[in-house]
Amino acid sequence: MDKFPIIVIGDSHATYSFSINGITYPRVTHSLRIATPNSWTMHKVGRDNIDFTCIGFPKESIMLLSFGWIDINFQHIDKQITLGRNVDEIIDTLVNGYINILVQNRDRGQKYIGVMNILPPTTDDDKTIFTSVLPDGPSSIEIRANFTKKMNHLLKQKCIEFNLLYLNLHDAYVNDDGSLKKEFSDGNVHLKTFIYHDKCFDEMFSSYTNFKIL
Repeated sequence: MDKFPIIVIGDSHATYSFSINGITYPRVTHSLRIATPNSWTMHKVGRDNIDFTCIGFPKESIMLLSFGWIDINFQHIDKQITLGRNVDEIIDTLVNGYINILVQNRDRGQKYIGVMNILPPTTDDDKTIFTSVLPDGPSSIEIRANFTKKMNHLLKQKCIEFNLLYLNLHDAYVNDDGSLKKEFSDGNVHLKTFIYHDKCFDEMFSSYTNFKIL
């Protein structure tokens, strides 16, 4: 499948995970952050029925969607919990709406679509950007890591169900406590290395059920 252009789109993780200090990960043709004027989120994709085919990339390209844990920790889980919603119901609604739109985009002709799972949260996040409505404290990273684990588990299940590509970068860069390993972090929420990307891409392609007929 590497013969096809690989396009990664999404929020800041779509760019920073594949372009570091001006060097682009060689297996990715384009990585770009979609902003209108603010970055799309997983929630926005499902809510607004985003049509990615209008961007104009070749229909034979592999399009990977990448979103970070702002969907988890900023509004789409934390805030909804304070409004009285159940965590599992929130995650189920968020992921199902997102995956449904990706499948619709494939039906519109964007032949190969996949999901990059959510990278581990960091212990030193910029609090001016990521302000949680949950209380800070010793359990804060545990809460965020647990939400990330739940989201990624459901994303993987749905990718298998609908035969979507699934890129698992999370497990290659995670600590035992669920946080992003500091040696791979840019000091905030993004990666600063491609060291395990090849392994993760190879695993993604080998597990994709349509791989043999491409």
